[in-house]
Amino acid sequence: MTFLLVALVFTHKINFKIQTISTNKITSMNQSSYTHPSFLEKLRLLRLHTMLEVGSLHCLDAINAMSTYNLDKIICIEPNPDCIALCRENIKNYKNISLIECAAWHEESSISFFPVVD
Repeated sequence: MTFLLVALVFTHKINFKIQTISTNKITSMNQSSYTHPSFLEKLRLLRLHTMLEVGSLHCLDAINAMSTYNLDKIICIEPNPDCIALCRENIKNYKNISLIECAAWHEESSISFFPVVD
């Protein structure tokens, strides 16, 4: 299974980096997509300052990315009410990771949200 992971990162100029990786290459549930070798080889060459993570789930990937890339700031966006408390708990000791509790969309509007239930 392949998915598109979009990471928006800011350096001195705005750079958009889009990487497609195969989920079968991630070796463990503890490995973040952001620390996957295909990301590391490209993003470690840049001095990253700020990352916007859209759809943070639990913010653990953001925490991992903060230390991996020595980021100044991460802004996490998470709309799922069931995940927001977990996000808050996970980032409570990280002053440079902030959480915006809303959905991201291409225009200002109200949208329906349908959380995935296992």
